[in-house]
Amino acid sequence: MDKFLEVYISRWREPVFGYFVLPIMIFLIVAPIWSSIKISQSSWEHLGVAFLFSLGVIYFTFKANRLPSCKPGKLNFVVAISGKNEGNLIEDFFEEIKAQMKSSAVVKDVNFVLLNPYLSKKVIEMNPVVAREKLAAHYYIYGKLVNRKKAGNDVVVISLDGAVFHGRSLNSEDAQLFANEFRTVLPEKQQISINDSLSDLEFSAGNVVHGSKYILACASAMAGDYEFSYTLLCELKDTIRKSTSKQEIGLEYIRRVVNARIDEVLLAYSRALHGIWRETKDKETLTRAIEVLEDRKKHIGRYDYSYRIQKAIYLFSNERKIQNALREIDQARALNISCSLWRFSRAFLLAYSGRHEEALNEYLNLSKSDYEPITLFEVQEFIEWVIQEEPDKKYFYYYLGLINQLLVGDNELAAQDYIKAIEHGLPDPLIKNWKKNGLNQEAIAV
Repeated sequence: MDKFLEVYISRWREPVFGYFVLPIMIFLIVAPIWSSIKISQSSWEHLGVAFLFSLGVIYFTFKANRLPSCKPGKLNFVVAISGKNEGNLIEDFFEEIKAQMKSSAVVKDVNFVLLNPYLSKKVIEMNPVVAREKLAAHYYIYGKLVNRKKAGNDVVVISLDGAVFHGRSLNSEDAQLFANEFRTVLPEKQQISINDSLSDLEFSAGNVVHGSKYILACASAMAGDYEFSYTLLCELKDTIRKSTSKQEIGLEYIRRVVNARIDEVLLAYSRALHGIWRETKDKETLTRAIEVLEDRKKHIGRYDYSYRIQKAIYLFSNERKIQNALREIDQARALNISCSLWRFSRAFLLAYSGRHEEALNEYLNLSKSDYEPITLFEVQEFIEWVIQEEPDKKYFYYYLGLINQLLVGDNELAAQDYIKAIEHGLPDPLIKNWKKNGLNQEAIAV
């Protein structure tokens, strides 16, 4: 009986014990009592209590074995570790991870969940991606705890792996690269000495926390949450700067790549903001895009081509500072003369400021160079927006006609644009170009 109770107490959460063993045990205890006495009201009451108690055991066993429901609106961080849990080592390890994660100024609204040993064993046997989905976890760490002897000392080795939600479907190559990085920053084996468990717990938990923050930052960027990703990477960078440890393998890797990741995240963030601005033309969004690129400069140490182009767009769109925008374009040209985007931008700014002959030369030069179709589409979209914003700039229809004729090769659209331009009146340089250029005469004749 003592042996049975010992096994039951250690394994009561398992369905076989909760659903079958205890109710059977209750029946075996109660049945002799009923058989030895006359059935009475009191006996029925005993029977009812035993029945309700059995139902209670079954219910609580069901609850204990049900996968936890993670909270919406929070970052759900789930840990599942199976193995012989002497001295509540798993709980202590989890609490140390939880404490270090909560000390972060960035990682807020986190729902930490530690699965019980039986559930841990159950989900570890699943495909990790399937397990993460079933748990509704944003971040899922799983592994096994094994007791070992090392140099005569008792040690515990925790083997870990994990899965993370990133909201994107990756191709096989990118998925493998991300998996390899996951494996690098989350060391596979954490070793904890029984004789010095407190310091080892702190160190091992630190490894897990640093790796988890890095993976969460990368996953957040993939999901489009660039602000969270950037602030988390900056916190990690600051942690690395203050750290004197040379033993944390994951931290050493993060130290090598963190600046590159910050650069990638901020560049992607600025492009995403630019995409939003294209849809909304919201000035604050464009201002935020410039702020992001200013932050990027702090990490890479220079203003690059993307910054110069974006700053020129900002100076024109938000402030109408044409000369300042032209200076940014000249800087962009010096950084990447082969790219057509600076030339499109320069042609537009020259046309806007009334320097039509120079603008026409730029468009003619563009017709002889390579350019991306998406760039051409954005240029046309931008010019159409300016015409809507400033009705006195309808001469830009002439430039749309040139673009459609010389770059797109659509004479029908070009003819429509030329007609609109002529109806609203053209500056003298454009009238001169119109009379001189036989190509656009052909277009309008379509």
